[in-house]
Amino acid sequence: MDEVVLVGFWTSPYVMRVKIALLEKGVEYVSPSSFLSTLMRFGRSKKNSSSLMILTTEPEPADCGRRLWASKGEDQEAAKKEFVECLKLLENELGDKPYFAGDYFGLLDIALLPITCRFYTYETFCKFSVEKECPRFMAWVKRCNQRESVSKTLPDPYKVYDFALETKKRFNIE
Repeated sequence: MDEVVLVGFWTSPYVMRVKIALLEKGVEYVSPSSFLSTLMRFGRSKKNSSSLMILTTEPEPADCGRRLWASKGEDQEAAKKEFVECLKLLENELGDKPYFAGDYFGLLDIALLPITCRFYTYETFCKFSVEKECPRFMAWVKRCNQRESVSKTLPDPYKVYDFALETKKRFNIE
């Protein structure tokens, strides 16, 4: 088997999904820290830049959390309400099962988990608690974080928050 090289940015949910899936399948990969030198080194090798193709998953829903940290006032409140409604819908689908596919950690779990590392950012900017709003969903998050593939992949929520602060500053978002 050829060497699997995963090139991407650390906050990308697409990259996180692929990392979790590869770890779950026991596929070793390298993830170089320098994007440009990696492109130059592997410029002529076979490429597959679609995480959805790698995961063989359904189309990605829009990022429903972006407005939580990049807006204020009524827009932010509307975004928070919409976000919590989406999580409640997912929580209802999860029910009392350990994973969305029942006892099996599967594709939907892998697809959803990368957004959870952003919850601290959303909660801090919008002054709410995902755990209070959706306790069963957060129990699922904690259960999934016990899996080595997930704990090795998802970035620290505080680091994600710091990155959001830097992004807001860089793009003059108040």
